[in-house]
Amino acid sequence: MNLRNLVLILMFGGLFYGMYYLYHAQASQPLQADLIAVNPLQISRLRITGPEREQYIELQRQDSGWIASNGQVHLIALSAPVEAVLQNLHKITTTDIAATSESDWNNYGLGDGYAVRVELFSGKERIEDFWVGQVPPGELPEDSLVYLRIQGEQEVYVVKGLQTAPFYQPFSAYRPKTILSIPVDSRIDSFSFIYPDTTYTLNRRPQGWILNRLAMAEPAEVDHFLGNLQDLSSSDFADDFDHNRAGVERLLSLQLYPSPAETPILVDMYLDTLREHPYVLRSTQNPGTWFECDSLELYKRFVLPLDSLQLQNVKL
Repeated sequence: MNLRNLVLILMFGGLFYGMYYLYHAQASQPLQADLIAVNPLQISRLRITGPEREQYIELQRQDSGWIASNGQVHLIALSAPVEAVLQNLHKITTTDIAATSESDWNNYGLGDGYAVRVELFSGKERIEDFWVGQVPPGELPEDSLVYLRIQGEQEVYVVKGLQTAPFYQPFSAYRPKTILSIPVDSRIDSFSFIYPDTTYTLNRRPQGWILNRLAMAEPAEVDHFLGNLQDLSSSDFADDFDHNRAGVERLLSLQLYPSPAETPILVDMYLDTLREHPYVLRSTQNPGTWFECDSLELYKRFVLPLDSLQLQNVKL
């Protein structure tokens, strides 16, 4: 064997060994690649389409926050659920490829009727578009596996530690549910019941509560009434309610004057006998939302039975 052949053998042998070593080194190491790497500040709009595909949730960045929309309702979104989504998008890293065929998608919660589609936009440009596989509800521990698929691709990627719950939030999660929220340090010294034909105003005086120059024998009843209004919220939305429709009757308005606040709080209550839950109300603390009362109980909390109060003449 001449020197030239020996050199060639050594060269090819070294090349083969290097390729063999590199292959096994890569095979022994898990895949580490960034699937999604987005600066949340670059996201101007995002769209989340649920498993049913019938409706989507769209979040649009504004100077004052985020606007949430489901196609029919547009409102200022609560910050917490939006932040939960954005925190998930900073960096999504895969550790493996679980499947490479569409026939396997159902095995990883990525088939029709299971996965959520997430689309990210920067201006008019769609910068990311992917699907999140469905997992059991609840928060995921750090080492839980989640499966993702990039739109238009077959591969199913394995992701560790991604919280999927924010992507599966219903539209109601983004909605303010406040009817009334009166600060604990506020004091209401005056409030009014405004009926279509008359107004009753109650004022706090040193001798107790006064209504139309008459003192109440049991002022504690008024304090109890106000205490029940301190913090009220509801998820029973009446998005299809039209207070201008014929047949809708305004029952009364409750106007509260909390101190030291400068702006009074107004709650309007309506009766719509064509609805399953006929009592509907709205507060100036959440002016973009109508709430329906699932029973008379919520409605009654806004009505003080003036006709049953024991009144007595008082010199003011």
